[in-house]
Order: sequence, then structure tokens, then C-alpha cells
Amino acid sequence: MTASQQSSTGNCEIFGNIRTAWGNASPEPVATGADVELSFESKGSPTIPFTMRVTVPAHVMVREVQGESVLLNLNSERYFGLDEVGTRMWAALVASASVQAAYEVLLGEYAVDAEQLRQHLQELIAKLVENGLVEVRSE
Repeated sequence: MTASQQSSTGNCEIFGNIRTAWGNASPEPVATGADVELSFESKGSPTIPFTMRVTVPAHVMVREVQGESVLLNLNSERYFGLDEVGTRMWAALVASASVQAAYEVLLGEYAVDAEQLRQHLQELIAKLVENGLVEVRSE
């Protein structure tokens, strides 16, 4: 699949672990393929403290389908897809008392460099927040 794909049913943009799609209204894409390659800090976004908790807003519906997830933002009427790794990261984030707790669980499950996991988790959270799929708050 390419970074941006047009079909007769609508558009699809892929953001690493996140895919987003919408109907034929074709709003501006949230990001382009080039944006995916940028690091979280290089885009000027604030880093999210790992002491914070991630919660799912009431306007977001989530369904797991064959190990992947479909997230629907009822406010924007956009749906998003997470691959298996993104789904696992999502599950850890929303089930944990803090981002740090989710990070520690994921670090124990995946053979990955700790700093690389931290960066990927930050980038995923940033995309989820940017698209109104999660809220980050202190608990």
C-alpha cells in the first residue's frame, strides 16, 4: 500500500501504525508520507510526560478486528486503523495508569531498543491526540 491511496470509496492516509480514511468529502489529509519520517521533536510538538494517563474520549468507538483495530471519531466522522503493533500499544496505553506503565509493559513484551520504543510511543500518542482519539491527563 502506498503512503496515500485514492479509491472509489474514499481516501486513505497511512501514518506508520495509524491509517485514517474518510468518505468522498475528501478533507485535507492530516499528514503526508513525508511527515511520517519526521521525529516527534522535529515537528515542534511538545513531548508528553510519561507520568500522564491516556484515556479514550466518549466520542471515540474502538473495535478490534483480526488483531488490528478500527477507531472511529464520531465528531470528525473519520475512521482510523491500527496494525497489530499499534493495537497492542493502544491497549497498553489505555489500560495502564500512566504512559510510563504502558512503556514498561511494552518494553517487556518487545525486543526493541528502549529509546526507540519511547520515541515510537511518543509519536503514536501525538498522532492519537492530534486526531482526537485519546486525551492525555494527569491522574
